[in-house]
Amino acid sequence: MLLKEKRTSSYSYEYEMYALYEALRQHINLRHLTISDSAGEAKEKHLTVEWNGQICTVIYDHKTDHYNIDQYPAGTILLKTHEDVVNYLTRRVEV
Repeated sequence: MLLKEKRTSSYSYEYEMYALYEALRQHINLRHLTISDSAGEAKEKHLTVEWNGQICTVIYDHKTDHYNIDQYPAGTILLKTHEDVVNYLTRRVEV
C-alpha cells in the first residue's frame, strides 16, 4: 500500500500520482521520471519529468480537480484529466 495510514478516508493524492506515473512510463523513458513527496506539511506526492534542461512538476489539486503542471522555465498550466497530462507530456519529452 502506498499510503502511510491504514485507511484511505482522505483524498487519494498518492494513488493519482502513482497511476499517472504508471501511464507515463509506458511512453517516456524512466530516466526522465521521478515520483516523490512534496515538501511541507501535506506531504503530497508529485511527479517530476525532466529532459534537456526542462523540468515539469505535476501535482493533482483535489480542490480544483485539475492537474497543475509547473514547467520551468515556461510557467504553469492546468489540465483536467489524467489522459490530458499523459498526452501533453509525451508530446514534449524525447522518448
